[in-house]
Amino acid sequence: GINAEYGAFYWENPVVISSVVTAAASGDRTSYTAKGSGYYAGLRCATNLNQPIDANVKSATELTCIFPNKGTAYQFIIIQKSGATVSYSLISTTGSTGTTGRTTTGSTTSSTTTSGSATTGTTGSPYTTVYGSASHVYAWSGAVDRKHPDYIAVIDAMPTSATYRQIVAKAELPSELALNNEPHHMQFVNNNTVVVAGGLLSLLTHPQELFFWDVTNPTRPTFIKAENPPTSSSINDIIALPQGGFIVSIMGAMDGTSPGAVGEWDAKLNFVGEYPPVGERPANSNPHGISLNPELDTLVTSDFLDPASSLLPSTSVLFRNTVRIWKPWSQRRISSTVTIPYASGLTDVKFIPHNKDGLAYTSATVKGGMVIFAINTSNSQASQVFNVSQYFSVNAQRDFLFHYPSADGTRLVFTMSFSGLVAYFDIKDPVKPVLLDSLAFGIQSGIHAIDLSDDSKYIAVSGYLLNEDDFGLIHEDGDRSVHIVQIVDDSLAKTDFNVNMNTAVSYPMRPHMIRFFNTRTTTRPM
Repeated sequence: GINAEYGAFYWENPVVISSVVTAAASGDRTSYTAKGSGYYAGLRCATNLNQPIDANVKSATELTCIFPNKGTAYQFIIIQKSGATVSYSLISTTGSTGTTGRTTTGSTTSSTTTSGSATTGTTGSPYTTVYGSASHVYAWSGAVDRKHPDYIAVIDAMPTSATYRQIVAKAELPSELALNNEPHHMQFVNNNTVVVAGGLLSLLTHPQELFFWDVTNPTRPTFIKAENPPTSSSINDIIALPQGGFIVSIMGAMDGTSPGAVGEWDAKLNFVGEYPPVGERPANSNPHGISLNPELDTLVTSDFLDPASSLLPSTSVLFRNTVRIWKPWSQRRISSTVTIPYASGLTDVKFIPHNKDGLAYTSATVKGGMVIFAINTSNSQASQVFNVSQYFSVNAQRDFLFHYPSADGTRLVFTMSFSGLVAYFDIKDPVKPVLLDSLAFGIQSGIHAIDLSDDSKYIAVSGYLLNEDDFGLIHEDGDRSVHIVQIVDDSLAKTDFNVNMNTAVSYPMRPHMIRFFNTRTTTRPM
């Protein structure tokens, strides 16, 4: 492991599922035989319908689990001793991966095997995914009137489904926690079995601001618990850790002023700690963007704004202009700070996956316009790599950029909130990004949050940034819609997936963060 003092941050040997074969077993049960690698005694397994049981590990490459039939299972899950999970999709998908599926009808289970790139042995599953392996899109949304409950809307993302583009489920909060959270960031953790979501302004109405749901069955989310960090508030971006659990950027102190912190929860969803310790946090530290490079044991965070300064009776927002480097992250300490002169708020920072120099992108409006910077975490230097203002009309005060690199580190998606723009880059040479295409949704459409499908062919975006209504200074609303964009030959095109949360539900809602619910194991950029 990496530094035994921090038990939640260590690595297990990878467990791989190459195929799953199902067969009828005695007593109205189904046998699942998984083949792959890395199997060892002590593994457990589950499905989206069945609770975990001990696996019968036959060898390092094969194990079997037998479950009672409960309906159509579409996900098989192996659980490691640490709590980390690996999942395998049992439903059919289309596209380059061509994975196959199986159908369970009553007590009869058909058996199929998935291998190669061809679709063989499919038994007619009614579930066909198009957006990679995503069966649904989750949208963490807040009521516009702040008098109705906030919740995560679960949207059907399978075009062959009769309920395609409809809200088919909700991840709801207990009534005492449901109002006025200003839903912000959200992430699937523990390999898509749990969703964690934060309320940016929950502290104004109740102390709990981090919410947990079991989404083993994605259309039946079950509320687990709510927590609040002991010494900080204003939850922002959440990163799922490969060994289970997560870390989160927390922008403010307990009262919403400065400084903020980074919080950590383990694979059992237990609180681990906040960093740096109280008393060691830089006074102007308000982490919003956050990104982890496990290969280099390095974390970066970007400081955005002092949360309390955006609320009345304040008359001006205190924007920040610093990126913090935590190297090695296993020590949970800030090692250096990079300042971007004249920047007014660094919304986001993201590592370029597999980059040997540990380069990360951030962006801000500076004297030369809106600029993307590459932060070299090996020498704590920042360099301008792309001037956005030379290509697009930028609103210096109202456009905030959000970044999403592809898992292979060769492409970058970014959004501009006020301008309502999605841009797509080739970043094979990360210090010389090449603009490939862009797509406009319209001025003030609020295009902000991004998720990339697990086949890197589709982009989900949401149309809402932050509106503090009559109690604050920031008023960046949007079209309040969830959109999916297709990538074809490095060009962007709108799809028919466009869900307007003003009308799709019983009262208007603002969707800030969106995520594809992927039915196979996904490596998300960190």
